[in-house]
Amino acid sequence: MVEFEIRTLSHPDELKDVIKLQEMAGGLPPADTMSPITLTALTIDHPRVGWVLGAFHDQKMISFIISLATAEPDAAYGHMLCVLQEYQNSSVGFQMLQRLFEWFRKDGILRCYTTFEPLESRNAYIYLNRLGGHGIAYKEAHYYINSGLHQGMPQDRLLVELDVEYNSAQSRESTSLQDVLDRYPIVSPESMPETRAVLLEIPGDLRRLQEENPASALAWRMNTRTAFEEYLNNRGMAAVEFFSHVLNGKRRSFYLLSRP
Repeated sequence: MVEFEIRTLSHPDELKDVIKLQEMAGGLPPADTMSPITLTALTIDHPRVGWVLGAFHDQKMISFIISLATAEPDAAYGHMLCVLQEYQNSSVGFQMLQRLFEWFRKDGILRCYTTFEPLESRNAYIYLNRLGGHGIAYKEAHYYINSGLHQGMPQDRLLVELDVEYNSAQSRESTSLQDVLDRYPIVSPESMPETRAVLLEIPGDLRRLQEENPASALAWRMNTRTAFEEYLNNRGMAAVEFFSHVLNGKRRSFYLLSRP
């Protein structure tokens, strides 16, 4: 595993690179990126306003992470994590989160909340399985963006709560996907049973689906939205684990929703 140089950012040139990465990796047009004035404010450490870290490879910034202080004294909010596409399977995102949690512990932060695209398998695996998070609420149209990578797709998000002290060496997903398919029902808008745990399927590769069949990607969004809102927002359950494996030649990906 490649170890990347990860450090806090504050220099104006570094913050300019953060804005560039928001456009390149985040798919945001210039009008939707964070301003250098706001980014500068987030680098203030007394009083603590936020945490802005960057990851570098061969002296080039390839990833950044931005987190915000909150009105709750022991909690932070993970605002944005971007990784250049060519590094998205390099573990740099996970390394960034681990380093961020080190900073949190130094600053007395016990809990971190963040949101992510619920149809994106990579994020679900990192936040639920590797960092031990719980998806506690579903946010419909959380961001009002309709451009670039986000065009034609309502920007729903899954709100996740993370324990900063969780031992990430003990990843979840010790049970096989076939085992959980045998144990729990798969829910859909037409079938949402009252039971202690259910499985909710998402597409195996969201980005490819958006490129090849935008109408199908939108259908996944609307169908999963109905189930997420019912089980998380109305019934008080949580997304507690994520399973994704190839079965019969096809990638299948599921959230396990249960009582937290």
